[in-house]
Amino acid sequence: MNCIKYNMEFLSACLNGDPGVSRLYIANYSDISAFVTDPASDVTLSGITCSGDTQGLKVFYQMELLQDVGAVVDTPTITVANGVAISIPSVKGKLSVTNANSLNAFNQLKRSRTVVVYENMEGILFCTGIKRGLFMSAGTAGSDEATFEGITFELKGKEPIGIYILGADLQARFKSTYVDV
Repeated sequence: MNCIKYNMEFLSACLNGDPGVSRLYIANYSDISAFVTDPASDVTLSGITCSGDTQGLKVFYQMELLQDVGAVVDTPTITVANGVAISIPSVKGKLSVTNANSLNAFNQLKRSRTVVVYENMEGILFCTGIKRGLFMSAGTAGSDEATFEGITFELKGKEPIGIYILGADLQARFKSTYVDV
């Protein structure tokens, strides 16, 4: 049996397996001063401009996730009364090894407005929260009193467009230009 074909091809065969989220790149919403979408596709980001208290343009911080624990979901909603469509993107993840730095980052996530670029298992970069930001809606830190292992988090927001894909040029230079390593 062949997969159903739409007007665009899906990279994951028949959608029978989630390609997953392998890593996140998290930035403070206030450090993103502007972004540009591709004129041919309003869901493709072709540029990001960063400002604020930064070292150059390196405003995104990398977060490695274990396989099959990260997820990004966009839940579209339409307000029938005024016909406004809105997306509710959600980014979930878990860190299994926790140290003082990750606990500090967890505490910062609880109080911050963020933009997330995420990389799926196929190496493709996507962005969410760029127009209005994402906020922590759920999370726990420390399931084991001795080791503090097990940070879980969920970031949510309300956006006109829930998820953007980074254009080819931005995909090629995103990590070297924007990610603080």
